[in-house]
Order: sequence, then structure tokens, then C-alpha cells
Amino acid sequence: MKQCIGSITILLLMFTISRGSESLNHVKLDSVLQLYVHDGLVDYEGIKVLPRLLDTYIRQVRSVSRTELDDWSRNEQTAFWLNVYNAFVLKFAVRNYPIEWGNIWQQARYPRNSIYQISGFYKKRLNLQMEPWLNLKAVKQRLLSGALVDPRMIFALCDGTQSGALIPTGAFIAERLETQLNLQVSRFLGDPSRVRIDTLKNELHLSCFLQDNKDCFPQPGGNWDQDFAADNSTEANLGIEKLQADIERITSEIAAMKAIPVADSTNGTFHAVGEDSTLPDASADSLQPPKIEKRTAVQRETLLREKESQLEALQRKLAQRTKIAGNKNSLKRLIDYDREYHGIILFLMNYLSPASRDYLRSFHPEIKFMSRDVRLNDTRHPQ
Repeated sequence: MKQCIGSITILLLMFTISRGSESLNHVKLDSVLQLYVHDGLVDYEGIKVLPRLLDTYIRQVRSVSRTELDDWSRNEQTAFWLNVYNAFVLKFAVRNYPIEWGNIWQQARYPRNSIYQISGFYKKRLNLQMEPWLNLKAVKQRLLSGALVDPRMIFALCDGTQSGALIPTGAFIAERLETQLNLQVSRFLGDPSRVRIDTLKNELHLSCFLQDNKDCFPQPGGNWDQDFAADNSTEANLGIEKLQADIERITSEIAAMKAIPVADSTNGTFHAVGEDSTLPDASADSLQPPKIEKRTAVQRETLLREKESQLEALQRKLAQRTKIAGNKNSLKRLIDYDREYHGIILFLMNYLSPASRDYLRSFHPEIKFMSRDVRLNDTRHPQ
């Protein structure tokens, strides 16, 4: 009898440990995202037909205790809360899918296939063991509060709308959190429907998502301006050095191409491209350089002209970059550029391509925010 009781106790202990270890595992959410997320859209109907993976993951996160959470590293806790937020957005959307009309007020404000038709969507209790009252709004505030808030977090929290953050293609894990957050930012900023520069109208078109979350980006204050100027000065100098190296390389290539003599079939003489010097073709065979067929020479002339055009373009770009780097007024205008969205501009200057950053420095385009699209980010309702 004692042996039986002991065996049952051991089994219960193993079951408890197993359930605790499962709460650390985000594999099931990772599987859901890989199976049902395509190009930033979600196959909600597919999840509703086969909900087991998501339901199992929800049970796991609900069973995590406060003690267990406190034992985790900062990255483990951050990954946990990011995954909790995205998992419950999926869970609540699937539970109400296909989304029907809400009350009269919601019908008047939002389209039918919008997550905002679900009454109190962001205030629904998550029923977590550690804090049963917690809801999506509270989780988001927890992740985005504090003096050291990481603005990359907002790109990791999918709100279920078309114009919101892109839902990640896999679960966040502590060991890869930095890489995953950077990937989320790159996916968002690389999408022309969210960030676009119109050079013809000199306008910077930004997603309204950035405007909604502008307080999450770094704001002016302290030594921010000096740090920003130093960062941009370093980048400008590195860009100048690379352009100078490219110009030197192409100049050498052009000189080498011009130095090779070309056969002239009309009089039997040899000419170096771009020179008038001649060599006799019969008196000193041993001194003659290798002949190049006339057809090959024409091709080389074409390539030479392309190289020269490329050199001119690089020289113009170098002159522009040098002017920008040495123009303190230009940098000051960028620092003072639309102070309401100062933090967004700083963030973009750290993540956009060098060409886009150069454009912002040079032309300071007018900021235009795109229209808000609160339709459900559903694969069956693409943009």
C-alpha cells in the first residue's frame, strides 16, 4: 500500500514538473505561426478547424506561476509576454471567427471584418494563474512602459489589423530575441505599404501605426542631439571613404582598359584607346602587343563608356555626401525636423537603407501618414 502511494506521489510530482517545463516551451505557438501565417496575414479559419495546437499553448501559459516567471531571465520573460499577447489575439479572433457585426456604435465606426467588432476585445481577461485579471491592454502597457522601453517591441505585438504590426512567422525565444526583434522591424519598414518615400513630391509616407505609437520612440533630451550628430557624422565619413575607394578602383580599371592597344584593320597600325601613338606592324614583330579583334575593341569601347558614366555618377554622389557631411545647418535641420515625430525620424535613421537616410538628410521630406486599415489581418481578406 505504501509502495502504491509512493508511486502515485512520484507520478503526480513528475506530472507537475512536466506541466511546469511545458510552460517554458513555445514550440506549439511556433508551429501555429509557421502553419497559419503567410505574408503577414493569418489563416484564422484554418486555426479554427484545427485549434488543438493553439489551445494547448494557451493552457500552458495559463498554468505559469509567478514564482516560475520570476526565476526566468529578462529575455525569457520578454519573449513570454510577447508570445502571450500574440497567442491571445489569435485565440480571441478565432473564437469569434468569422467576425460578425458588433453593437450599433461599432458598426458605425469599423468595417464588418474588424477585430474591433468584438466587444471589449483588448479588455477580456486572460485568466492567467499568476494574474487572472490581466488583459491584452495591460500586457502591452507592461511591455512598453518604463524609461528604457525598446521601441522594437511595438513591431512584435500584432493587434489583428491590416495596418498594425506584422504578426511574426515564429514564436519569440530568449536566445534569438535580438535577431527576431530586428527582423520584425525590417519586415515592417521594408514594406512599401507601410513606409515609402515619394521623391517626386518629396514626401515621406508612414504607416499610421508609427503615429499611434510615437511615444514609444526615443524623444529629444539630454545628449540626444549630440549623440545623433556624432552617429550621423561617423556614418557619413564611412560613406565618403567607400565612395573614394570605389572611384579609385574604377579609375584604375579605365586606365588599364585604355592602355591595351587595339588593331586598326585600315592601315595595319596599333592604337591605344584614347591615344594617337602608333607602332609599326612589320619591323618589330617581337615588340608588338597581342592583337585584339575589331569586334572585341567595339565591345570594349562600349564597356569603357559605361565605366566612365559610372565614375561620373560616383563623383557626383561623393560631392553630395561631402557637402552633407560638412553642412552643419543641414544636420541641424534634420535634428529639428518636425519635432512632434522626432523619435520616429531618429528610429528610421537607424534602420532605413543608407540611400534613404541620405535622402532624409538632404531633402527633409514632408511627413504624410497613411490611412488606418482596421480590417482583420485575414488571409481571406488581403490588402
